Amino acid sequence: MQAKNWILAIAIFVLAWNYLMPTTSVIKHCVAVSSLPIQKEEKKTTLITAISNDVELFTLEIPSISFFQTFPLNQNVENGIAVLENNTNLTILAAHSGTGPIAIFTPIEMLKVGSEILWNQQTYLVSNVFYTPKDGDIDLSLSDQFRYLVLTTCSQIQKGMQFVVIAKK
Repeated sequence: MQAKNWILAIAIFVLAWNYLMPTTSVIKHCVAVSSLPIQKEEKKTTLITAISNDVELFTLEIPSISFFQTFPLNQNVENGIAVLENNTNLTILAAHSGTGPIAIFTPIEMLKVGSEILWNQQTYLVSNVFYTPKDGDIDLSLSDQFRYLVLTTCSQIQKGMQFVVIAKK
């Protein structure tokens, strides 16, 4: 019973306080400031290099990691993805990973066996992922029965290692 009395007393106090105390309102004042002369500096950044119609473009798409990239055959790793090998049965792509604008292959370490990769509208399935020492050599033991797509980049998970994805068609 005492708790109800206290609650009732507090409620009466709050109501009386709100009724007896003068109310104040806050008015925000806005002042118009005339425009100041501001010099705008124009910066133009070329995001896509113009490519003539006689250059063959390649596309690499990996839906599972929301990856899509288009690039010319003669591009080198310093500019994005490089095609290290491109023949009937084997294509090898290399790119940087890590941070920065040319770290294109950073997300490929999330690929798993069975992931789908589209290379120039051809579907490949990841059959193997592995790490190898970053010494310039990648030992690929591949069969002549399949067409292979190999992606490689420096590992961001295992420092000093190269991450390799082998996909076959």
